[in-house]
Amino acid sequence: MKLCSVLIPTYHRTDMLSQAIDSIFNNAHVKDRIEAVVRATDSDTDTIDLVTKLKDENPNIILVVGERRSGYNSLCEYHNEAFNASSGEWIWQFNDDVIVLTPAWDNALALWDQSNINVILTPELHRLGASGYKNDKGCPFFFQHRSHWEQMYDPACGAMSDYMAFGFAKKNNHQFKFLPIGVHHLRPTDAEIQRVRAL
Repeated sequence: MKLCSVLIPTYHRTDMLSQAIDSIFNNAHVKDRIEAVVRATDSDTDTIDLVTKLKDENPNIILVVGERRSGYNSLCEYHNEAFNASSGEWIWQFNDDVIVLTPAWDNALALWDQSNINVILTPELHRLGASGYKNDKGCPFFFQHRSHWEQMYDPACGAMSDYMAFGFAKKNNHQFKFLPIGVHHLRPTDAEIQRVRAL
C-alpha cells in the first residue's frame, strides 16, 4: 500500500495539471510511496495524451477516464472514481490548479502518528502576492485516512466532498490538525475559466 494517493480531477487544463503533478513528485522525498490518480474526461484527448506520456515516465501516475459531467456533485464523483483506482493509506484531495511548495512533503505525512487516524490533516495554503507567498493557514486540499473515505463513500450521489468530510469529522469528533506542508492555488484567470467552460 502506498503512503498517499493524490486525487486530481481535471478538464482541459494540461499546463496547470503538468505543474501540479511535477510539484507532487519533484517535492517528494520517497517518490515510490506516492501515487497521483488523475481523473480525465473521455473527450479531453489533450489531457489523456499528456497523462499517458507521464505514466510512461512514472509508473506511480494512474489515469482514470470517464464521461463528462457538470456541477459540484460531479467533481465529487470524479474524486470517487479516482479513489476507486487508488491504493494509498492517506488520501489527498487535490486539484489540477494546485502545486506543492514544500520539499520532502511526504516526510511530514509519514511522521504523523499513524495510530491517530481520526483527524483531517490540512496543509497550509500560500497565496502569491506582491511581497511573496502569504500563509493562509488551513485550506480545502486536505488529507484524510482511507478508512474515513470508505465510510463516507456513496456511489449513488458522489457523496465525498470537502463539505461531507468536514461534516463527517464534526459528527465523529475528529480533530483538524495542520501539517507543515505548503501548497499554492494557481487561480486560473477569468478568461481561462470561460475558455474551459466553453469546451
